[in-house]
Order: sequence, then structure tokens, then C-alpha cells
Amino acid sequence: MTNMQFFHHTSPLEESVVLEFLEKKLNTQIDSITSPPEISAEYHKIYIANVNGKDLFLRISRPAIPVIKTRNEVACLLWVKQHIKSCPVPDILAWSDTTEELGYEYVLLSRLPGKDLSTSWRNLTDADFDMLINQVAEICVELAQVPFDKVGGLTIDKSTGHIVPGPIIEETTYEVENLQQHWSEYPEITVDKLQVGGPFSTMADYIIARLRRDLFVLSTHKRCAEINQTMAPAIEEIIDTFTNKVRHVIDARPLVLAHQDLHFGNMLWDESLSGVLDWEFSGITALDQWIRRNTFAGDGDEVIQKAPLRREQLHLAIKERSTKVWEDIQVVPLKDTLNILISLTFWITHCTVTDTQAEDRKVWIQRFNDTLLSYRSSLAELD
Repeated sequence: MTNMQFFHHTSPLEESVVLEFLEKKLNTQIDSITSPPEISAEYHKIYIANVNGKDLFLRISRPAIPVIKTRNEVACLLWVKQHIKSCPVPDILAWSDTTEELGYEYVLLSRLPGKDLSTSWRNLTDADFDMLINQVAEICVELAQVPFDKVGGLTIDKSTGHIVPGPIIEETTYEVENLQQHWSEYPEITVDKLQVGGPFSTMADYIIARLRRDLFVLSTHKRCAEINQTMAPAIEEIIDTFTNKVRHVIDARPLVLAHQDLHFGNMLWDESLSGVLDWEFSGITALDQWIRRNTFAGDGDEVIQKAPLRREQLHLAIKERSTKVWEDIQVVPLKDTLNILISLTFWITHCTVTDTQAEDRKVWIQRFNDTLLSYRSSLAELD
């Protein structure tokens, strides 16, 4: 585990610098600045400022995905605050997607009541968990009532101030550090060239963009030369299957905003769900992608074991509120197979570039080949 994995455990700024910045920014006296060591955050250093008895959170961004990640987080928080009354999110007091003010991009947030469930779940009763599941179901159904016409993240149009679909922001992304360490021989390659891009008109277009990005990496980086001979034809084959009939299956579900990381560490509890945090990798996706495998996940064997059951309960709670939404969150098998394929192509390619996880790559390549066979069978059944 490196410092960059938990950026919070580094010291990008002295607390005195943060205090001076906030006093100037807010035009008020800051009583104290702290940065609790128990916080584990990969992409942020978090400073807590106490102002007149109230806490504010300053999130300093690790320079991993410049500009678009901060804009996405801010736009998602603002949009949810405006449109989804059942979802508690903090207020944004200030933010910057440049490094001009502080040397880092940042977001300054109000503090919501409660403790995150990664540490407090043991204090919840069965009735509390029922309440939590029902509140998350309410959020899902409310989000489903506000569909989008694009797949992507969110961003703020600086000319109008409107919140609009923007580039995809996801963890399967090449970051600045990766570029510096593994692409130094390719000065023409920028971080932007390694992104998926977007927004996209359909989920099918998004999947194709993911595959084409991986094709670009395979054909460009010398470490991928050998694997490119087998992977590239397979990826091209997948892209060629996107007929109108396949697109119809993939694109059949409404597009909605999804948090995409609803584990216990991103939920606050104060006698009820009091906050949903960390919207940096949220975005617009098909409704059947709304409940991810990490929903209700957390640390500890008991949480891990009960998470699948709680996701099943979430499905039922959604059905009680809206049969239509419940139908739309059901997994589309063909799309699910494609999602496995694009996940595997990324990790195989990414770890080939970084020359890591050699044994895992062998397993992933075999799984890719097996999944491709399954995908071919699904196509035959579709025809």
C-alpha cells in the first residue's frame, strides 16, 4: 500500500496554509484545522475546519484525473441537491477545478450529521437496516423519475452555469501517475488520449468507446505487442457484433444518475440515512446498472456475507414502490456479459502496460476467452 493509494495519509499542504486559505476564502476566523488519521481516502486529503462550532470539510484532490473529476463531483452534488429530495448530500461552499488558488483542485463542503456506516453498522438494529434499505430504494425510484438522454458523467457548462452530461469518470481510467511512470517513451500520449471520453448517446456507444480505448493502448504501447496479436482481433470481433438488434437489447433501459459506489463508507447514519458521500465517480448509466456489486459492502465478514441479501431486499423494496423501476433494474444478460468483457479488456491491458499481476493476467485472459464464447452463444440465441 503506497501513499498514493491513500492520498489522505500524505501531507500535500501544511495545516497553517489551509487555515490561511480558508480564512481568506470565507472571510472569517477559523477556530481549528485537523486532518484525522483514521480517514482512508485514495483520491483526497481531507481537512476539517471548525468555524463557530460547525465543521466544514475541505477535500484536496490528488492530481490523478485533472479538471473533469472535480467538475463531475461538484455537478453531481449540485444536481442531486436540486432534484432528489430523498438523498441527503452536503452543501458546496466553494470549489475549484484548477490549481491556481491552492496548488490543488478542491471542494469545500458542509458537514452532515452522523457517522459513516463502515464504522457504525454494528450499532444498527434489524429495524435500522430495514429503514436504510427502504431509504436507498426511495432514492433509486426518485432518480428513475428524472431520466437523461446521454451516458456519461456530469459537468457544469461554464458559459451558462447549467449542469449537463459530460465525460465519463470511472475507476477504469488511466491517471496522471500512470502516464508519468509507464508512458514516458510516448511524449505524444496525454491523459486525455487515454480517457474514454463522452458523453455518449447510448450505452452501446459507451461500450464501443471502452473497447476502442483498449485497442488504442494495445496497438500503441510496446509492452502490449505480444498480447495485441490475440486480444485485438477478439475486441474487433466484439465491436462488429453491434448490430441494430444487439443495440436494441443493450439500450433498452432508461438512463439515470447513479452513485456507483454505495458501500458503507459512503453512507452516513444518524438514526436514519443522513448523508450519501463521494460522488466523484458517479455518472449517468442505464438503470439496470444502478445496483452495483459493492452496494451495502463494507469491512468485516458479517457485512460481506450479508451484502447480497441486503441487495435482494433492496430489489424488493424498489418493487414495492414501482414495478416499472423494478423491471428496469433487472440485469440484462447480454449486457452483463459485455460488461464482464470490457472490464477484463481494461485490466488485462492496463496491467500489461504496468507489467503487474502477471499470474492474475493469465486467469483474466482465460476468463476473457470463456466469456467471449458465452457472448457468442448469447448472440446465436438472440438471432
